[in-house]
Amino acid sequence: MLKEILENISIELKPQDFKTVLAKDFTASIIENCGVDLDKIYAPLNSLQIEKIVENTYNIYQKIFASSILSQENKILASNVIMGKIFERWINSDVAELFFIKIQAKFTPAQLASAIFDYATEWKKYKWLINFFVTHKQIFPHSNKKIRTIGIYYTRIFNGGVEKFLSLIIPIYIKLGYRVILFTDVLNLELEFSLPPQSEFFERVNFSTSRTETLRRLNEFSRLLEKYSVDLLISHMRAMDFSPFVQFLFCKLSGIKIAMELHGSIKHEDFQFPKALSYKISDAVIVLSKTRMEFLRNLGVRAYYIPNPIILDNAEFGGRESEKISNTILWVGRISSDKNFSAVVPIMKEVVAKIPTAKLKILGAAGNSITLKKFLESIKNNNLESNIKLCGFHTDIKKFYETADVMLNTSPHEGWSLSIAESKFYELPLVLYELPDNELTSDGKGYISVAQGDYHAAAQAIIKILTNSEFRRKLSIQARESLQPFLNYDIEGAWQKVFGDLENNLPQFLHNLNNEQIQNILLEEIFKLQQKVKNLKSKTN
Repeated sequence: MLKEILENISIELKPQDFKTVLAKDFTASIIENCGVDLDKIYAPLNSLQIEKIVENTYNIYQKIFASSILSQENKILASNVIMGKIFERWINSDVAELFFIKIQAKFTPAQLASAIFDYATEWKKYKWLINFFVTHKQIFPHSNKKIRTIGIYYTRIFNGGVEKFLSLIIPIYIKLGYRVILFTDVLNLELEFSLPPQSEFFERVNFSTSRTETLRRLNEFSRLLEKYSVDLLISHMRAMDFSPFVQFLFCKLSGIKIAMELHGSIKHEDFQFPKALSYKISDAVIVLSKTRMEFLRNLGVRAYYIPNPIILDNAEFGGRESEKISNTILWVGRISSDKNFSAVVPIMKEVVAKIPTAKLKILGAAGNSITLKKFLESIKNNNLESNIKLCGFHTDIKKFYETADVMLNTSPHEGWSLSIAESKFYELPLVLYELPDNELTSDGKGYISVAQGDYHAAAQAIIKILTNSEFRRKLSIQARESLQPFLNYDIEGAWQKVFGDLENNLPQFLHNLNNEQIQNILLEEIFKLQQKVKNLKSKTN
């Protein structure tokens, strides 16, 4: 079949047959041209044999993409099959570093990152690849260039905490003297947070390729990074497109420094160990809690703690009058499952049973019309139509916070939560499901936390705050006090240190294995895993 592809002879095979026959034909071609059987993965190779294998593979790869009979989908499929065959030989070679240097000399960063991503589907392979790139950093192009242009990668700039953060941090980077290029997918000028005007210091660029087409996307990314002379890419795309591993590898092979900012929590993200291990390849990972920083450092990751900027005008809020009450509860966030928005229905049902005039205002947009429809039906079925109001997405949130009496947060995880910071600024007592590694709640002030999913306890906490003015005032005072350290934090200085460390290629941080909070989170997750295993066993018996 390989001959048919290369000679543009028509072929019709099912995908699995296509892959099987192609792999067999490709191996036969390498034996014929190089005298090496790719299936004998542990046989030693010399430099000349490796060079021949890579040269022949490259020629076939190029002809596949030049083929007029293959669809784009089948071209990707075919290229991944043949690359997978030489990758198998590479990771079992006694001269793996030399092997990869030969591969690297022929294929582009986009081609390699895309093919390696397709190949690394098994834990054994994935772990080997991570360890290889961590211990062979010298294979990456090295640059001592000063960082002048920062690329920021995120899909959009509206309807979310990450999006609001980007609108706040970009002006800080520009103030520090850097040129910023923002790479996005989606434009929505009516809803977007404000950005600096286009100038020599800031440009906004939209991708033309889909996030689902890895190779085409990386090819476009490569052209854009070169066009705008990006020295450092800061990615905020942890899972929405190709994995962090692909992003790290692609940038490192391109000779560009890569940092990733993580906006989630340890329990939500870092127990997905394949992702956490890949952070070791990056130049820096920025996190929003000190606990998470130490957790990642213990994995060998260059992790920094930098809280998000909180830019609010103190003069605009004169303080809360705790005696005045309208029984208004505020919930802020995307109407999506990761914010656990549906929990507000059983919570409000209990609150309304005790305080019939209580009203919940939901501030945020729904990304999915089906989700929104089901939510509205749930509100109606529980006779809460006059008690729960959907206010949509707003960029001007001041009036909502000022007129509320209690803030409710039902998220199962939050790395930072701008809405929690905003509620503290507006001296709003908070009720939330516990977030053990969230820095904003680390001092225990200004809020009541309940166990995750305990809507009864959450409802009782809201009722207590609404019906007890002295307690409400106490939480209100604590809320603003607990925010002050974050308002005083030197954000500019912290980021300048990260950029300086990256320019100077400083060594890795020392580990700290004595953090009690990390140990507690780990033990809790181990316990949960044990319970899952136990439940699965009981179901099968």
